[in-house]
Amino acid sequence: MILEMAWGLAMFTLGYLLSEWGFRFAHSLATKEDLNNIERNIMATQQEVTAALVAAKAHVDKIGTETRTLLTRITELLAQIAANQSTVTPELQAAVDDLQAQLQVVDDLVPDN
Repeated sequence: MILEMAWGLAMFTLGYLLSEWGFRFAHSLATKEDLNNIERNIMATQQEVTAALVAAKAHVDKIGTETRTLLTRITELLAQIAANQSTVTPELQAAVDDLQAQLQVVDDLVPDN
């Protein structure tokens, strides 16, 4: 998904650059200055994409940490509920079962390494 976002940003930027310079190129030959300006814009775009990818990686790392913490807390809660099984209401058990099913859905979305 991140690669698709980066590719989309690169294609958008390339489209913008071509539209920005296209009119000028259509009516005359590109000068060395024109080519240097395009090169600077492309390099700036690569820096923007790099920065976006670094930020996205940091966000994914944050999500992973939060998910691991949440799963640990849920496991602890399930252990506490299992230890007090005799006092669990049917509604609480249904909520726990629903939570476990949703956890499995989330776990299935992320491939194991």
